[in-house]
Amino acid sequence: MTWAREQCETEHKNEQLNLMISISYEIFFSVTLQHEYFASGQTGDVQLVPSADCQQLFDQLKVQWRVIDNRLVTLVRVDGTGKPYVLPPGASYQALFTGKVFRIYLRSKDGKLFNYSNFPADLTRNIFYFSNLANNPIGGNLYLSSRLPDFATGKAYLPGDLAMKTAGNNVFESLTSYTSGAATDLTNTALWAPKGTLQYPGPPDQRELVYGPYVFTLPAAVSVATVKVFGFNFNAAAPAFNVAVLPSLVVTFEQPTTDVPVALDILGPGTYLIQVNGTSKMVYYDPGWPQNGTFGVIELFNHLPQTDTYSILKPTDTVQSKPFLLQFPTRRVLWKYIRRDTTAQAISDTGGTGYSFVLQSDSFVSSIPIPLSDTGQVQLKLDFSNGNTSLAPLANPSPARLVKFTQGGFDYFCSEMYLNY
Repeated sequence: MTWAREQCETEHKNEQLNLMISISYEIFFSVTLQHEYFASGQTGDVQLVPSADCQQLFDQLKVQWRVIDNRLVTLVRVDGTGKPYVLPPGASYQALFTGKVFRIYLRSKDGKLFNYSNFPADLTRNIFYFSNLANNPIGGNLYLSSRLPDFATGKAYLPGDLAMKTAGNNVFESLTSYTSGAATDLTNTALWAPKGTLQYPGPPDQRELVYGPYVFTLPAAVSVATVKVFGFNFNAAAPAFNVAVLPSLVVTFEQPTTDVPVALDILGPGTYLIQVNGTSKMVYYDPGWPQNGTFGVIELFNHLPQTDTYSILKPTDTVQSKPFLLQFPTRRVLWKYIRRDTTAQAISDTGGTGYSFVLQSDSFVSSIPIPLSDTGQVQLKLDFSNGNTSLAPLANPSPARLVKFTQGGFDYFCSEMYLNY
């Protein structure tokens, strides 16, 4: 009897050990932020913060998460076959969580990010919206930003605008304000700067932010408005915003108006398509939107077919450890060196970047915008009037103080530096 009892206890302990071994954690997904302003590539001024409902979903799924430097890493509990450990046992992850979204905020720690980043000027009203619906895998990277627009002829471009070379993955940045001609413009170094194949946030990634009462502005005044609000259908085969999330509403006004109030307060966070008398607008509604420097949001969906490149799971229902990426561009500005007296005569580029500077009054100004960096990557030399005295390397300007400078009839951002000689 004693031997039988010991044998039973041993088998029970082995079962417990096997259970402990079979239940472990693997990387569920990760999100890495990179910024070309930093020589290291790691952005130091952006926080990745899961929303309250995302943290609740993490808890429900037994997901652990950590932010390590510029990377958010999630670890999910898996069974012995590598499948997410969900309850009830044997249940399908996607069947349970198809309509669920992991929502992660992007927050600037101190606001410096907006000085050295090539962000749109209207980012205060609009936000960046990124997701694994982007379908933008380039160069082995799973970008959460959408593909940038292709270069178009006859389009008015502004400094900082990004465009793709048609039928290719190369990105270019506009250096000036002009109306485009032929695609050969992209080879003109006075008009465009090549940026390689990295993908950056662009116009397709911007959404109008709504976190309180919303007023829909029509192009013309009306006396009667029919308001419809649609949400996402979570249909991988035919994705669309065609699910009515609010009853259709007819609003009448005593006087014709262009401003139509739309009540969204009973809805949860997410993107919605609002239609008023046939005019449509996509907005991102989040009543709990953090106000302390939050400038964007990432949403990771669970409904994608497991054969999709951006699906979190493999076709076998097992974890893929998908590494998602966001790449931010540095801002280009005119560089302006203000001399103390006329002994300073010229600034020249002694490195491989080939930038030129023109003396205007008492300032040396770059002929085109130059990218900002956290290290002195541009090798400049200052020559003096005696002909045999020079100073090199010249310190690169900082993004801490940006001013306006008019050149060629356009107002550029400009970084100033006062010379002590």
